[in-house]
Amino acid sequence: MKSVLVNVYCNRMLKELIGSIAELQKNVFPRLQIQFAGEWEPNATSYDTAQKHYDAYDILSNAALQNNDTTLLITNKIIGTFWHGMLFGATVGKCAIVSTARLSNYGDIAVEACHEIGHTLGLRHCSNDCLMAGSFSAEEVCKKSRSLCSRCSRIIAEDIYLPEQAKK
Repeated sequence: MKSVLVNVYCNRMLKELIGSIAELQKNVFPRLQIQFAGEWEPNATSYDTAQKHYDAYDILSNAALQNNDTTLLITNKIIGTFWHGMLFGATVGKCAIVSTARLSNYGDIAVEACHEIGHTLGLRHCSNDCLMAGSFSAEEVCKKSRSLCSRCSRIIAEDIYLPEQAKK
């Protein structure tokens, strides 16, 4: 069975969040390994002065992926996109970013981080009571399930955790 390494980059103040994320992740994605990979801050050139936030997709498109592993960037800056305004998180390929700016506690931040990690693993938004449900407000993040629904669990089991020969 395949294990997935998640390299987490954040500033020194946010480093303590990694434990909360790892605790929730163990229950949701037990074959993931989370490790602090280094300090990081969004580049000032990613700041959109008109929108008054850091452009999530600009940050993600400029992020260097280390050893083709999943990468999670955590920032206390407000992030967003031209089309979606402010976001809690975003994903491009195997690289995700989460903003703590509008989330008030470590539990909610861990939920959003695991949600974005789910996207890096190939999961899409889910309409069930599920960690992969979309969130448009901090209240929705707070109320979001701390686990995957049976459909998303099955997708992860089939696409991520099964040995390669079982997929053939």
